[in-house]
Amino acid sequence: MRVALISDIHGNLPALASVLADLSQRRVDRIIVAGDLVGHGPFPNEVVRTIRTIDPQPVVIKGNTDQRALDLEAGRLAHHWYTARQFAAARWTNQQLDASSLAYLASLPDQLVSSFDDADPIRVVHGSPRAIDDIIRLPRDDQKLIEILEEVGENVLACAHTHRPFSVRLGEKLVVNGGALLATHNGDWRATYATLEWRHDRWNAEHHAVPYDLERLRQAYEARGLFAADPHFGRAVWLSIESGIDMLGPFIRHALELAHQIGYKTEETIPDHVYEEAGISWHWSVDQVREADKIEQSTVLSDE
Repeated sequence: MRVALISDIHGNLPALASVLADLSQRRVDRIIVAGDLVGHGPFPNEVVRTIRTIDPQPVVIKGNTDQRALDLEAGRLAHHWYTARQFAAARWTNQQLDASSLAYLASLPDQLVSSFDDADPIRVVHGSPRAIDDIIRLPRDDQKLIEILEEVGENVLACAHTHRPFSVRLGEKLVVNGGALLATHNGDWRATYATLEWRHDRWNAEHHAVPYDLERLRQAYEARGLFAADPHFGRAVWLSIESGIDMLGPFIRHALELAHQIGYKTEETIPDHVYEEAGISWHWSVDQVREADKIEQSTVLSDE
């Protein structure tokens, strides 16, 4: 039994197409999609439709950006999500999503336990078993991960959200993050995913990186208006995609620091004029962010 773990597709149809083609060569039996089908990328409906047409139907959960799209549509978010410049890209995604896509996302669980034949069951989460937007980042969260594994009964935890691929075995338990199809944060621009193979009475993980059509993706950002919806967001996300380094998070932190410096007490919302100033004043240097984040090319850990 061989199972693929993909996640954080974020509306990146070219990457999804390339990964599915790669999977067909690897003869996987089933696919797990660990959330974030939409958000940040220019093909939200197309990604949802593609996932829905895979046969056999994948095991799918929702991610935090999927939940955000649902909350935005239902009016459950604070008012600034509907007006602030910094959330224009999120609103763009919702303007594209059709009723069928939204209904499908709403049908997805936050997490689940999936069994395949006689193999050990796999708990599938987006952030962690604790929350859809929780973060497991190694080696920083080693102790946190140990505590989380004590809280779950399954021997395998499949997670996502950080865009950083890793697999680690702690005693009898295996934790796997396949990375991301859009903007993997490990210094490699390619789409990443993992396969899990039931061998010698346990699951064994292997990581894969797949090139895809970056030019088609860039053209879609431009033609469909996502770059225009928020040029600062577009610049940060595209730098992240090209470099494999998270540029969006550091940019938002810079904007928040500017807001704090002039007296705004906010941990989320950035006034529009401050957001625009942040786009002008930030360094936009991939090298500086790479050095600050202390990641050099790869965060993949062996499970052997």
